[in-house]
Amino acid sequence: MMKTLLIPTDFSDNAFIASQYGAHLASKLGYKVLVYNAYIVLYAGFEEKGASVQQIEWADEEATKGMKSWIEKLKSYYPNLEIEGKCERGFLVDAIKDELKEDSSIIGVVMGSKGATNLSETLFGSTTYAVIKNSDIPVLVVPSNTPDFKLEKAGYFTGLNDHDAIALNTMNDFLALDSEKLFIHLSSQSKEELRVDLQDWKTKLGELDYVKTADVQVVNSDRSWLSINTIATGMDLDLLVFSRPQKPFFKQLFHRSLTKEISNHPILPTLIIPVKD
Repeated sequence: MMKTLLIPTDFSDNAFIASQYGAHLASKLGYKVLVYNAYIVLYAGFEEKGASVQQIEWADEEATKGMKSWIEKLKSYYPNLEIEGKCERGFLVDAIKDELKEDSSIIGVVMGSKGATNLSETLFGSTTYAVIKNSDIPVLVVPSNTPDFKLEKAGYFTGLNDHDAIALNTMNDFLALDSEKLFIHLSSQSKEELRVDLQDWKTKLGELDYVKTADVQVVNSDRSWLSINTIATGMDLDLLVFSRPQKPFFKQLFHRSLTKEISNHPILPTLIIPVKD
């Protein structure tokens, strides 16, 4: 079974950047692409009885036309890539959850951080965040101002946790590329505490050969999105990678979410990998 990347779209210019990024990645890795559109039908309840049916038919036709045009445009850039399109009525987050349950070939979601309406960036980010939060597979968030599709240097931000082994294996399955991988740890620990933690981490993840020899770059910094922004720029990274522990409800409720900041304000293409906590 050929692996598939699911790329949600609302047919906006911002979404096309993410579609191109996903198509470029799929063409390099030998995957196929499923372009996915979810839409809501709106109609006035006081209109005549047949109006709702007409609105539904119009929405279906517009979605179908939009998808046909979208795939033709994407095919003009990637003529040899297998691209399918699917339109479904409903809310995007729910529709994607259902699609992931039905199609086991989908190994990742690639989506933008802004949409077609004039609503705030935070709202677009919240939609992306909702997809990330409800996804059991990696989600790659692509900013609308992504200048190119380089994947030469990826920065994996590690908290020196046990679940890094799962996340790193998933990353390698999803991004089977010869990219340079940097391990970055944000810490305010003493040198001795850090030395012990690093050694313990490398021992626990010893089955991963590239971890044994990994040079973890430790940055004395808080774990804020502004700090990560500065680090990514200074290291000239092309891709940021984070694991996302799937925390219990109350732990989620009272924990400031770095993932939410990432989905609201991505500075570089960012891969979020879910892991069981």
